[in-house]
Amino acid sequence: MLFSMTTNWDDLLKAEDKDFSLLSGALLIAKDEYPDLQIGSFFAKLQALFSPYVEGLPTEFNTPSLKLQSLIDYFFLELKFQGNQHDYYDLRNSFMNEVLERRLGIPISLSILFLEMGRLIGLPLQGISFPGHFLIKCQLTQGMILIDVFEQGRRLGIKDLQNRLRSLSNGALLPPEMIMSMLTPASNREIIARMLRNIKTTYREQKQWDKALTASCRIIDLNPGWAEEYRHRAELYEALECFQLALDDYLHYLSIDANAEDVYLVRLKISDLRSRIAKLN
Repeated sequence: MLFSMTTNWDDLLKAEDKDFSLLSGALLIAKDEYPDLQIGSFFAKLQALFSPYVEGLPTEFNTPSLKLQSLIDYFFLELKFQGNQHDYYDLRNSFMNEVLERRLGIPISLSILFLEMGRLIGLPLQGISFPGHFLIKCQLTQGMILIDVFEQGRRLGIKDLQNRLRSLSNGALLPPEMIMSMLTPASNREIIARMLRNIKTTYREQKQWDKALTASCRIIDLNPGWAEEYRHRAELYEALECFQLALDDYLHYLSIDANAEDVYLVRLKISDLRSRIAKLN
């Protein structure tokens, strides 16, 4: 078997990051939306999809740069994966079973597949949680290569990244050293958490509070110390009228970050929730 497979969320959480399976995490997220999804069958499909490439890679492709170009060609030209340019916010782009069936995805879902394929052939690939757009870095002896799998493996330079960030920096051109500081590799847990945040945001916009709550709980499972997510989950509990659980999360949020910028507003919410709970009792 090419891939390590975990079919249980709790078992996945116990894994050290080096053993934390990105594909298992992505498919377990999909199972929340598709309860009948058989994770084992999808791993078998992946095995059938990737084995011919891994086993047939010519021996002369023995340098990272040659392997990288080979992987780009196979992933986009042979397997025909592509970024969904026409319907970016379609949730199917975030669910790995749909990505595999449709060969369409967004940066992070395509990157997970690309990273796993790279691992199989010994490529030193790393995921980069860049603002607004997930990227992949390949560190070679001659320097760093950044690629965008959403754009068919396009290689990016610092100027490309500066231009992409202009909309987030009021048109300012950020200095190269600041851009470089944003290229720290993401851990496997962080990658899955980012995927979950994307899904949660879409569910919130659709006012599907229960599904957004499931994603939020998963994020907290991955990073129990992340204060902001407790506030987000408290808001979802409020929307679902689970007032005691909302209160608990707001209190926990302030216990982690007593100097939060919104501490005054959160205290008002806590007071209001206590009043509501008292009336219900």
